[in-house]
Amino acid sequence: MKLIEFPETPEQSKTTGACVAIGVFDGLHCGHQSVILKAVNDSDSFGSRALAVTFDNHPSIVIEPQTAPPSIYPNWKKIQLFKELKLSGLVLIEFTKIFAKLSPHEFIQKLIETVGSLHSVSVGVDFRFGFNRSGDINTLKKLGDSMGFSVNIVDPVYFMNLPISSTRIRNAISSGDLNSANQMLGRPFAICGTVIEGDKLGRKLGFPTANLHLENIVLPPTGVYLTKTKLKDKTMPGLLNIGIRPTLSLNQREIRVENHIIGFNSDIYGERLEIEVIRKIRNEIKFDSLQQLKQQLSKDLYLAEKYFQEQKIL
Repeated sequence: MKLIEFPETPEQSKTTGACVAIGVFDGLHCGHQSVILKAVNDSDSFGSRALAVTFDNHPSIVIEPQTAPPSIYPNWKKIQLFKELKLSGLVLIEFTKIFAKLSPHEFIQKLIETVGSLHSVSVGVDFRFGFNRSGDINTLKKLGDSMGFSVNIVDPVYFMNLPISSTRIRNAISSGDLNSANQMLGRPFAICGTVIEGDKLGRKLGFPTANLHLENIVLPPTGVYLTKTKLKDKTMPGLLNIGIRPTLSLNQREIRVENHIIGFNSDIYGERLEIEVIRKIRNEIKFDSLQQLKQQLSKDLYLAEKYFQEQKIL
């Protein structure tokens, strides 16, 4: 277990104890935020640190890799979001086959060794932990009684009469229902990745793109989208293509994510981008020639510029 202390609270130490919120927290959606808020409020009462406890990857990747879901955000974005939630820090657990064999008691003991004494532990109603998910909220309460911490079971947050979950959000994103995904996340959905070098075909057509390396991230359906792209502290309008580029690559089956930032043409290889997906403007199309593709890209750009001018983004 690795404790990452956020710089806003450097004076706090193990001696203050901790109130923790534990979960996978994929997406840090409204339900997750409710669990974390309980830990933050408890920490104010105890005069202690508020810490989130999570994993460096989804446990399913280790336990059942064939059924592991894609993530909503990569780790670097997830950590960034934690920093916005008034937490003192983060316990990031490397989830391995060895770690997966820890009993519920061993899990909590290792947590105490990492953060110091526990005042309270906040979790969701479906919380399971320990080897083969053998521990549940009743197990946690018994451990709390014997080890001196209280347990908060936080009720779900609902959207459209159903509990918000990471699974619902993934399904919403992959089906193109970005409005529902945004509401459940509590923020606009953004595709987050690192810019890598591509084949520069977009540049040859007059539409240079930033090609993203994605770490098993859930994506909207293939097509062309209007976007707002955040690069460091700057936000710029753009056009995003998600797909197999049928006009350019006859044999390509790998989904690519390529974002044209309007009015921007600098080398940003290795930079991290957050691409807020605004809305889809068309499906991916196979054209008979590169010239037809270029003409369509010009039409897409015209539509995008008109939209962003109306929204006073350009």
